[in-house]
Amino acid sequence: MLAVVANEDDVYIAGVADQVIVDGNRFIGSKFPSTVNDEQRTKLYDYTIEVGKMLGRKGYRGIFGCDYLVDNDGEVFFLEINARKQETTLEFCFTLEQSLPEGSPMLTELEYYAVTENRFPPHFMEMNGNIRNIHWGTYNYKIEAKKLTTGYIPQNPYERETFRKVANGELIKDFVILEHPGTNFLVMPGSFLARVVSVAKNRDDVDEGLCQGVGFIRQTVIEAENNELQ
Repeated sequence: MLAVVANEDDVYIAGVADQVIVDGNRFIGSKFPSTVNDEQRTKLYDYTIEVGKMLGRKGYRGIFGCDYLVDNDGEVFFLEINARKQETTLEFCFTLEQSLPEGSPMLTELEYYAVTENRFPPHFMEMNGNIRNIHWGTYNYKIEAKKLTTGYIPQNPYERETFRKVANGELIKDFVILEHPGTNFLVMPGSFLARVVSVAKNRDDVDEGLCQGVGFIRQTVIEAENNELQ
């Protein structure tokens, strides 16, 4: 859950995305919209609002996130508070921009008012459902063994345009690759190499874009010999 707290009473819910976990506990990305049912979503919203109010009473202002676990029986369990911007904050910014009426305050404005004035700006609105049918997913590509980068994927500055074009039907699907460090770098195990963001009108197309993006990233690295760059 991504949210903003302005004071001890006012909490804004930006949305909920599903974390993608592999190998039991390794986070590799997120997907939106969430697959939780209405009852679970209500609990997530209610719990996050209560957490936000608690943070507000303690003086915290701005964006925060809450992680939850939904077990095989559908029960919702609170895990942790992340009192900071989340990995998907930018994707939620773009989703809200395409989903809310023109002129509605966005996350950056909500946080600014929360931090500087202990309130939200006038005429703010929360997103009520996925009215533009925007689906997105992220994939954080991390290195599991020592690698050498032999290629470079330039930073794509058009993630915002990708969301706009998919929402407006100008594109069926698209993906961008972000934050690649460049060529001729020795990357150690556990390091972050790049990030894929895929946007489409359904989850299957999102998954296809993530797969293609990961394929491009894999082409930029090779196994590093022990004496590489030493």
